[in-house]
Amino acid sequence: MPEYIVKDKATGKVRLVDADNNAQALRHVAQDVFEVRVATRKEMFVLAGQNVQLETYGVDPRQGELEAEGK
Repeated sequence: MPEYIVKDKATGKVRLVDADNNAQALRHVAQDVFEVRVATRKEMFVLAGQNVQLETYGVDPRQGELEAEGK
């Protein structure tokens, strides 16, 4: 397996991960930092009320900000 460097953009911390591909390397590191689960309907309403925006996989979350700034 190749070795991947996974760098935290916010902190600059670097980890070296032996994995089959970059997605596996990222997942390995992310599991120490993030928790992922399906949101309940109630949680969706609460988060929307807190102005948390729904993001779509494959779409840059900053894209909406960039479009809003250009108008």
